[in-house]
Amino acid sequence: MTPTRHPMSEAVRTAYRAGQEDETLEPLVRVDAQGRPVGSIQDGDAVIFYDIRGEREVELTRAFVDPGFDHFARPPMSVAFATMIQYDPGLDVRVAFPPLEQLEDTLCEVVARAGLRQAKVVESEKAVHVGFFLNGKSQERLPGEERIVVPSPHGAAFVETPPEMSAAAVADATIAALQDERYALVTANLCNVDVIGHVENREAVRVAVETVDREAGRIVAAARAAGVTAVVTADHGTVERWYYPDGSVDTGHTDSPVPLILVDPALGGAGRLRPDGALTDVLDALRSARRGSLILPPSVLASFATRGVVPPARADINLTPRELEVLQLLGQGRDPRAISKEIGVSMHTCRGYIKAILGKLDVHSQLEAVVVGTRLGLIQVGEGS
Repeated sequence: MTPTRHPMSEAVRTAYRAGQEDETLEPLVRVDAQGRPVGSIQDGDAVIFYDIRGEREVELTRAFVDPGFDHFARPPMSVAFATMIQYDPGLDVRVAFPPLEQLEDTLCEVVARAGLRQAKVVESEKAVHVGFFLNGKSQERLPGEERIVVPSPHGAAFVETPPEMSAAAVADATIAALQDERYALVTANLCNVDVIGHVENREAVRVAVETVDREAGRIVAAARAAGVTAVVTADHGTVERWYYPDGSVDTGHTDSPVPLILVDPALGGAGRLRPDGALTDVLDALRSARRGSLILPPSVLASFATRGVVPPARADINLTPRELEVLQLLGQGRDPRAISKEIGVSMHTCRGYIKAILGKLDVHSQLEAVVVGTRLGLIQVGEGS
């Protein structure tokens, strides 16, 4: 018995044979004998959108659920639309797995709450990453936040995007921001390798890597010249693993470890990160998260405080001996669970000590407590994790 092949499966195979790949596959629409689309979503249909990102998914969802949608012509429709996660709180959809909690005390929020300014520099292809995602999945700009978006070049097709992209212009804008003392925090994204890595073009990938290396070097040099701590990291790998086990080219994201490189004179030669850090700890390098732990020594945190990331420390601090012990352990990179074991108390009791410390220091997060403690001499600069 000869198996029946579905027309859409055959269309995908035909596209593969024509040189298209998953990342660049052209849209495919099945039509009937008269050329009319078969299976188009109609008024009254139910739709399940199972992607887990929050970028293009917002635009696509709005095309179906926004009554005022006018970006292209479509017939009026009312559909029962469900999404896997919350792409945007303003979308009229049912969410299968809504967020369990609102992210609080993000690095950008701490800076804004202190009344300080920050600049975010990126090219348009990845603007959402330093805006929406870095702000804890919030579309709203924070007080004092400036977003500098450099236009990305685009070829006639995605695969024709020049591998250099607009990295040089992003670096120029970042360097200008680093030299501007109005900004307490400058964030930049060089996205070449992420974008170009999704295309099976080894030479383009090589140029993208070299471009990022060159421009990142310029940014770090400018940071050092300005006396600013530089932190270089990534959110995932892409091109360091070229093949799947079956020998086909891997154009997707990888689960490889990512670097976290610190450039700051205050570290000297003694600064070390703990070896078991994870991607979720990247921002914890600069602030202590609710469920995270500091992974930098206080000397680095103190260097960030030189631009006033937290309010000036009060002089009338009266910590108990146990609270002082907990604060010192926080400064050494311990998380609440490790501290509770070390001092022999329950997690509930340990969190009580931390809450008391935050209240007495008049701060909102563990990062701010450690920086204020360092300023007051309650934590000795040089202690590390």
